[in-house]
Amino acid sequence: MKLRDALIFRLLAGIIAGIGIGIAAAHFEMTALLRAVKTAEELFGEFLKFLIPLIILGFVTPGIIDIGRRAGRMLLVTVSLALGSTLAGGFAAYAAGSVLSGFITGGALAGSDGGAIKSAFTLTIPPPLPVFTALVLSFLLGLALAGKRESAFARLFMELKEIMDTVIRRIIIPVLPLYIGSLFVSLSASGRIVPILSSFGRLYLVIIALQFAFIALEYTVAGVVSKRKPLAFLRNMLPAYLTAFGTQSSAATLPVTLQCVRENGVEEDVIDFVIPLCATIHLLGDMIMITVASMALFTMQGGAPEPSVFIPFIFLLSVTMIAAPGIPGGGAMTALGLLGEMLAFNGFQKGLMLSLHMAQDSFGTATNVTTDGAIVMLVERLGGKKAETD
Repeated sequence: MKLRDALIFRLLAGIIAGIGIGIAAAHFEMTALLRAVKTAEELFGEFLKFLIPLIILGFVTPGIIDIGRRAGRMLLVTVSLALGSTLAGGFAAYAAGSVLSGFITGGALAGSDGGAIKSAFTLTIPPPLPVFTALVLSFLLGLALAGKRESAFARLFMELKEIMDTVIRRIIIPVLPLYIGSLFVSLSASGRIVPILSSFGRLYLVIIALQFAFIALEYTVAGVVSKRKPLAFLRNMLPAYLTAFGTQSSAATLPVTLQCVRENGVEEDVIDFVIPLCATIHLLGDMIMITVASMALFTMQGGAPEPSVFIPFIFLLSVTMIAAPGIPGGGAMTALGLLGEMLAFNGFQKGLMLSLHMAQDSFGTATNVTTDGAIVMLVERLGGKKAETD
């Protein structure tokens, strides 16, 4: 918990230190230092690339197994609303990113490899599986093992999830500020840091505005459908929003979320079913962030974010991120494979995406958790006791 609480400050410190080191190293022509930093950056990037298929297998497969052991109308309604909300956020983010592309990028260009800095040596770590192979395998195995959580094979994937969770928490997250700092060393040494940071600032404005807009929209819809006062309900969800903002984890916020929804008078059995499930599959905030940020980086490399590329990306992203909310930055971790396979992002671009996501993950997670409260209102009306008794 202490690590997660301090993560945002570690990230900011890494970014500031990286910018300072990059500017100083470029000014004093400290080529050896820049090459050493670049080498460390690429080695960690290779390690991340190696882990991506294992993260997909370790998170998506158990997530599908867990969903499959549930049954009934309430499951269908909850999954439909949660995925519908996530997809709506993705399509709205794509529309906003398309309209505001010029405002976000401002003509800034981000070097595809961090500039002309070369590493001292390279080391390739081939992943155990191609990303799409791991994704398809996760769906097939998850569906085959649905409802068989106690089988030996299912327990194997539950163990893999625990292993990957440990690797992310004990290796990736502690090293992440250094890795992100190294990316900003490369950017600042290239002399493009000011326009790029300006673009990133405008990017965050768009992302956070969209997240707040969707919170308001979903509570308005839920209030109309359930015939409740959405402002009062939303006000009672404030502790959950603040807790999620601090922990950057939907799973860690779960006890607070449950209590907030109970205070709003939702049926207990609906709460106990919907809120834990939504903490696994409802990633509205992450979807908005990843969609807009990937479009911005895509555009800054000179590409055009065509619907034929991004619509399939949004659909696959909505299901690939299943079970990711348990760890800070989980949405971005599981999205790295799709960014490489579908958008052709290289290691440097994936690193930038990871740094952009982690720096705003508090807002994204808080959006996920808060809108879970709107989902549970809708499920109670459409699939729970309220629908049966009215």
